[in-house]
Amino acid sequence: MKPQQSLIRRRKTYRDEEGVIVGYGAEEVYFVANPRDYETHPLREGEVRNTSIFHRSMTMALEELSDPVRKAEWSKRWHAQLNEPEPDAPIERKSGKRHIYLRLDRYVQSVLQRQMRKEAGLPGTEKG
Repeated sequence: MKPQQSLIRRRKTYRDEEGVIVGYGAEEVYFVANPRDYETHPLREGEVRNTSIFHRSMTMALEELSDPVRKAEWSKRWHAQLNEPEPDAPIERKSGKRHIYLRLDRYVQSVLQRQMRKEAGLPGTEKG
């Protein structure tokens, strides 16, 4: 294994509520001591299912936001949850409160993903 394969470079991207980039954070570098070998240890069934749900929810969110009528409906829901979080929103570990989404695209993707996980009967989707 080459040393470059075990380094992960990350730079935070700051966006406004429409998803437009407004700034960048400092670059961070992480070293992965024991990276996963996907040839000998391929993804398990649950990992494949979760990845599939994530990708489908991202695609659906882009489709929803490309239509101006549906985007307006989602925008209403998004503005409402800024004041009062939805009852099925995830609970943040640090504060113990429901998560409030500050970006419209992340909110839509999260709602669609939670809905798909609930329909699939995956754990952690029941109201808490």
